[in-house]
Amino acid sequence: MVEPNAILRGMDVYHLPEEMERDEALRHAWEWLNERRSRERLVIVPVRDSIGHSPVLLQIASRVQTETAQTFWKLAHELRGATVLVVWPSKKTLEELQERQPAEVLVVPWRVEESDAWLQAHSSTPLLGGPALDKPTISDLVVLEAMKSLTNFINPHNNLVTYDDRDEAIRVLRVLIQYRRRVNPDELYQWGLANGWTGKGANRLQLLATEILAGKRHRIHSSSPPLGLDIIKYWEEQAR
Repeated sequence: MVEPNAILRGMDVYHLPEEMERDEALRHAWEWLNERRSRERLVIVPVRDSIGHSPVLLQIASRVQTETAQTFWKLAHELRGATVLVVWPSKKTLEELQERQPAEVLVVPWRVEESDAWLQAHSSTPLLGGPALDKPTISDLVVLEAMKSLTNFINPHNNLVTYDDRDEAIRVLRVLIQYRRRVNPDELYQWGLANGWTGKGANRLQLLATEILAGKRHRIHSSSPPLGLDIIKYWEEQAR
C-alpha cells in the first residue's frame, strides 16, 4: 500500500499572480532564484523561443540551466533537492514535474485553467505574501471516503494502467453513481493530485468518472463481483 501524499512530501510550491505583468513577475522570480544560488537550479519554459519573449527571461536563461517542457523530463538525474522555476506551464508540464519531486517550485502562471488545480493540490503559497491555498476536497463525504479506500487499495503511482487498479476504480465509481452519490470528475482529479496520485493517474480517474457518468460501459477484467449497498453503507459510516 502506498502512503497517501508520498509524492508530495518535501516539495514546497509557490506561485505568482496570473494577472501580474509578465516582466514584473519574472523579476520577482529572478530574485527568488538568486536567493537560492547555493542550490541546484533549473528553469522550465514552454519552448525555446519563449526565452526571447522577455528580456528578464533572457537574462535568467543566461545564468541558470534552462530546459523546455519537452526536454526537462529527459534529464538523467532526479530533481530531488533542486529549485525549479516553471514559466507559463501547461497542466501536463506541472504533472510531469511533480513526478520528478524537486524540493522547491515557483510557478509563473500562464492561464488559470492550466495551473490552478495543480497549485491548489499542493497548497501553493503566494510568493508575495498571503495564505497558502486550501487543499482540494470532495464535497460528497461518501465519495471522499470511497476515494480514500480506492487510494489505499491500489498503487496510485501506477497511473491506473494495471487491470487490477483500473478495474477497482471502475467498480468504485459505478457503485457511487448507481447509488446517486455526487461524483464530480474535476473534484476527483484535484483530490487525487493532492493525495499521492500521479498526474496521469488523476487524469485517468477523472476520465473514467466522466465516461461512467455519461453511461459508458467499461470492460472489467477481474471476476470480482460488483460492489453493492453494503460498501456504500460502510463509507457512510466512515463519513460520520
